[in-house]
Amino acid sequence: MAQPAESTMPKGVVKAIIAGSIGNVVEWVDWSIYGLAAPFIAAQFFPKSSSVTALLQTYGIFAIGFLIRPIGSLIIGPYGDKHGRNKALALSILMMGAGTGLIGVVPTYSSIGLFAPFLLVFLRLVQGLALGGEWGAASAYIYELAPPNRRAFISSFRPCGTGMGFFLGSGFVTVVTLVFSPATLQSWGWRVPFILAFLTAVLGLYIRLQVQESPEFLKAKETKETSEKPLSDSMKYDKKGMAIVFGFGMIWNSVFYVLYTYMPVYLKNALSVPYGSAMKMTMYATLLYTAMVPFFGWIADKYNKKTLLSVATLGLTIFAYPGFRLISTGQYWAALSVFLFFTILMGIFGGVAQVILAEQFPTGTRNTSMGVSYAIHNSLFGGTAPLTVAWLITALNDTLAPAYYMTVCALLGYLAVRYASYKAPARRIEQKFASGGVHR
Repeated sequence: MAQPAESTMPKGVVKAIIAGSIGNVVEWVDWSIYGLAAPFIAAQFFPKSSSVTALLQTYGIFAIGFLIRPIGSLIIGPYGDKHGRNKALALSILMMGAGTGLIGVVPTYSSIGLFAPFLLVFLRLVQGLALGGEWGAASAYIYELAPPNRRAFISSFRPCGTGMGFFLGSGFVTVVTLVFSPATLQSWGWRVPFILAFLTAVLGLYIRLQVQESPEFLKAKETKETSEKPLSDSMKYDKKGMAIVFGFGMIWNSVFYVLYTYMPVYLKNALSVPYGSAMKMTMYATLLYTAMVPFFGWIADKYNKKTLLSVATLGLTIFAYPGFRLISTGQYWAALSVFLFFTILMGIFGGVAQVILAEQFPTGTRNTSMGVSYAIHNSLFGGTAPLTVAWLITALNDTLAPAYYMTVCALLGYLAVRYASYKAPARRIEQKFASGGVHR
């Protein structure tokens, strides 16, 4: 059933969208830069290893950032629920920017020996801690600043940062590879994208220091509806909601990483598609995803959110196997068409999921509950998804293994959609207060 639209955007919402989304932009700028610059980093920090071993060590350090994320959510999540969303957002992007910028200037193995890779590990840990707290704080902040009948649309801009960050990072690396010679790139040119990413984070910090606090959080603080022990209360009262976040993560983390980070490698290695063609597919798909997410967020504010999520998750479940069968032909246009079809389904999911996850929790524990559950899932099933799929292909000796993995993940996502709460959040909060729940 259609809902009435609001003709004007409330004051401060546009700035809130930028403030909430820019952390995701910085995250994916760093992701794409580190991935694309990995061969140069490997040569500078692990020169005594073979090229393959050095590259594996470099990606291993990258994975450490995922493993530490739950700890970051355990620190920054409760901080945001006790002291405010904008303070948590400023802290996370400050740590994120510092880690990224210092990677751009850290001495290499030739200068300080074994201390170089140890410093690189330390900086990735700092970034991982920041990113663990970023998602919950940004998601809660954007949701709470948005007017009720525009929340899906406005919340959808946070996942849009993924596409924007990917293109900024790829752009930074592309520019330096065109400007610098291979020798300069190998020596110091690889550092430039990290410095540019640091400047992006500085801009993000400036914006976040200018924005107002969430009015919903301030009201909860004034009426003593916040929690003095948000982590304890999250574990005690928000278990169902956290399980729903975990289920949604099977799409948002596991399927997403298979499609947008592993797919180019899969097409090249398993199907012998030229890497340049595979990267073009990924570029087109990421562009489409960035456009589809806010579009379906806008649709979700007008029509049934559960139906939209069901279409997306069931579509991914049903078409994963036939889609990968088509991709396995190795035909460019067949693979691209399937990739874009999957991307439309992911766009539907991304446009709706953000607001539904925020509505699973009351204001007093929203930051903690969203952040912790998402970070744990991302650590266990997000960053590991490409590795899991690569292992399945080898273990099963079957190039269609990604389809099996994607089918299972999408089905679990559908079950989460079925059991998520779609009630008005204000009413559920009142019911929880009345029953002697979270906020005493």
